[in-house]
Amino acid sequence: MKCHCCGSEYKNVYQNTLKCDTCGHIHRIYPGDSVKYHQEQYRTIERRDHAEIDAEGNVTELFHEKRKDICSKRVEMIDQYLNEKYSWLDIGAGAGTFAKHLQDKVDSIECTELDPSLISECKKLGFTTYEEDFLKLETSKSYDVISAWHVLEHVEDIENFLKKMSQLALKRCIIEIPLLISLSCEGRQRKLVDPTIDNYDGHTHYFSKESFESIASKYFDILEIREGVQSPALLAIMEPKESE
Repeated sequence: MKCHCCGSEYKNVYQNTLKCDTCGHIHRIYPGDSVKYHQEQYRTIERRDHAEIDAEGNVTELFHEKRKDICSKRVEMIDQYLNEKYSWLDIGAGAGTFAKHLQDKVDSIECTELDPSLISECKKLGFTTYEEDFLKLETSKSYDVISAWHVLEHVEDIENFLKKMSQLALKRCIIEIPLLISLSCEGRQRKLVDPTIDNYDGHTHYFSKESFESIASKYFDILEIREGVQSPALLAIMEPKESE
């Protein structure tokens, strides 16, 4: 199987986990339905606090409170790229916590999300929310900025995802993705585990800096790459390349 990022051959790490020795990209093959998993199970796995969503499926204030610091740091980290006249699309917006922190700094924000409880909360907060996979989103709109915080690693078809982002963004795209090891090789590290039906964190891909640059540079001029907010993570600020 060819690497999703650089096109070299993958090698097996585990039964359902492949690694490219050329760019360091890791691909994990989930044996179930990945989209259905994200719609129905991702928010209910044991590592999450069940009090964040009540018995009726409504998002509680605890959900927003637990993400308050992360989202405020995201806004601070990208402050120089904000403009009160910008239109914004946040892909995989969760319950709209980041959009809430951002809304006073831009003109308008729209969201995409798969989880029904989170979609409902985004709408309660007043954000136009598309209830579908971003790759299936049919729109004639474009946006000054498109963001995807910890989303790309959940997407099987990363190339078409990035391509579509570049087509819909007028000025910039902002992406943060988790790494196994931080860019500085310091601090917390994530353990690579082979995915199974009962042991899956939703991450189809783990990028290295090299693998991300290899695939993203097809569609973007990369302005900046640095350690992200949820370390170990990579934060990229990019401008779409002009169509030839």
